[in-house]
Amino acid sequence: MVDKAHRMAWLVGHLDELPGSGIIYTLTVTATEEVTAFLRHPGHTVASCTGKTENADRQHAEVLLLPGKEDEAIWQCFASPAFPPEELVRRTLDVLARADRPMSLPALEPLVELRHSRPETRFKVLDVDGAVRRVKGG
Repeated sequence: MVDKAHRMAWLVGHLDELPGSGIIYTLTVTATEEVTAFLRHPGHTVASCTGKTENADRQHAEVLLLPGKEDEAIWQCFASPAFPPEELVRRTLDVLARADRPMSLPALEPLVELRHSRPETRFKVLDVDGAVRRVKGG
């Protein structure tokens, strides 16, 4: 769609026609909250979905993608150092799978070369994907 205004108008005009339940999710928390507030104003029952939303609350939601040209710059930002090479992610998951207990980031660093990347961001992405989960101690 051409711009944000057209996407918002489409949502308002078609939301009642869509099956099941859905979650409002955008590339930023601020944008998610803006869309949610916009849709609640005319009476739609909607919920925001951000990185803080529990994984279980995201499953079974209907997905409708309405991308815009402005999203490209945000994706470029996300695609940079936040996402390491696949080999490094696989090695990290392998070390965690072989561990007999939770591992802290400092314990993982020497085993999978985490020092020169953004490990906290990586683990947030893996947690959202359900590949790892944060527990007390690691």
